Amino acid sequence: MRIVLGALVVACGALCQTSAPAFEVASIRPSDGKSGIDMQTFPSRLSSTCNVHQLIEAAYSMQRWQVTGGPAWLDTDLFDIEAKTSEDLSAETNRVLALGRPAPRKMMLMLQALLAERFNLKMHREIRQENVFALVVAKGGPKLQTPADTTRSFIRTGRTGSVYAAALTVVITGNNASMAQLAEYLEGNMHRPVADQTAIVGKYDFRIEYAPENSPTENAPPLVTALQDASGLKLNTAKGPVEFLVVDHADKPSAN
Repeated sequence: MRIVLGALVVACGALCQTSAPAFEVASIRPSDGKSGIDMQTFPSRLSSTCNVHQLIEAAYSMQRWQVTGGPAWLDTDLFDIEAKTSEDLSAETNRVLALGRPAPRKMMLMLQALLAERFNLKMHREIRQENVFALVVAKGGPKLQTPADTTRSFIRTGRTGSVYAAALTVVITGNNASMAQLAEYLEGNMHRPVADQTAIVGKYDFRIEYAPENSPTENAPPLVTALQDASGLKLNTAKGPVEFLVVDHADKPSAN
């Protein structure tokens, strides 16, 4: 569970890692918005088309809901970013998650420095008492299937309904996935930490179909109900300390 045990407020100087390594060359330009949203890391290069909110998530290995505050353009404006270092980071073993993908921690420290320098980003860290969740086995026991394919392990999201309108239902499909993977996946849906307390070992297949908020359909239950009906698992709620990054200031960079 991504919870920090204690109250803490940190100034931007500590957050931005002023002594951290930096990219040697970096180009930041407003994007035409046609490239989609992506970020790739290579042995000595970071290539990205995304918004600043996502760059912060990647740099600090945070969930989207953990980054708050700042001007609206942090979410709406896309930037094309190319940044390089002379170091070969392919053998870097210290890796963190950056937008769901493993990336060298040293490169993410370089991204932190880039955000501070080029976007004049100033943030502070807060611990707030919020709802947190525990994934547990519901009465009646789990309803999980033996994996049909053990060569791959993933959880993916699909949807039903027209691509031009709000989804009627969302479908979560687990293939050879652990309960720890499911708990981590659910954090993005619940916008709060989710701890795996099922005590279920091994990996399983599952399919959970639910109606998202504001869905026009009445033929599917909300996520919490669908989770219990389809998998035999449920989410218990409690109060606990949750970490947030709060953006105090950011400037749009000049094109270069």
